Amino acid sequence: MNFIFRRLPNILADSIVLIFALIYKIITLNLFLSISNKEINLKPVAILGNGPSLKKDIVEVIDKKNEMDIYAVNYFANTDYFKELKPSYYFLVDPVFWKSGINSDIKENNEKLIRNLMNVDWKMNLICRTEGYFEISKRLKLNSNLSIEKIKSNWYDLRSEKANIFALKQRLCSPNFVNVLIAAIWHALINERKNINIYGADFSSFKELYVDQKKNTVFTSSSHFYKESFDLASI
Repeated sequence: MNFIFRRLPNILADSIVLIFALIYKIITLNLFLSISNKEINLKPVAILGNGPSLKKDIVEVIDKKNEMDIYAVNYFANTDYFKELKPSYYFLVDPVFWKSGINSDIKENNEKLIRNLMNVDWKMNLICRTEGYFEISKRLKLNSNLSIEKIKSNWYDLRSEKANIFALKQRLCSPNFVNVLIAAIWHALINERKNINIYGADFSSFKELYVDQKKNTVFTSSSHFYKESFDLASI
């Protein structure tokens, strides 16, 4: 009985949040993303993350490229594999892609990314976080091959694991898009993709954090799949 009373505030709080989430969904007709063509949905999905293991697995992806829908993320368009694989979907959720207060190295990489996306000569869906949708759309509007869509993070910090699972299954909320891989997986799931293959999911900048012993400044030399293509060590 004491356990129930201790849990009661959490249950009440989660219930209130879920009720408001349901009301918000009904008012806004917020279904997050529409479900794509069923025939296409039967194809397996290959989600290409940032991790260095993709260097090894990219051969497998190339061999199966005609059998899968390719989901690419972040700076993949700045690699030589981009035009070879011709992704069906491309994801940008990090504010670094549309915010102005970034360092010169990242600005240069972003400009290269925009140029490469502008040169896309096949039909591709670009999924962009709501906050950056206007800026990205403005910069890429002249390429008629790109269909730019929003993906919104309606994440709620529910206290109960069961409440979280229920809310996700009913699409009352979305995961917290703390990285682009989560957004890509969520997109595949809500579009009812049954066969999802994830590559390059071993990226972790935490493992490569280090401290400058003289300046007491924290740096990261994050190892990406495309580390050899251009240097992101200054991020």
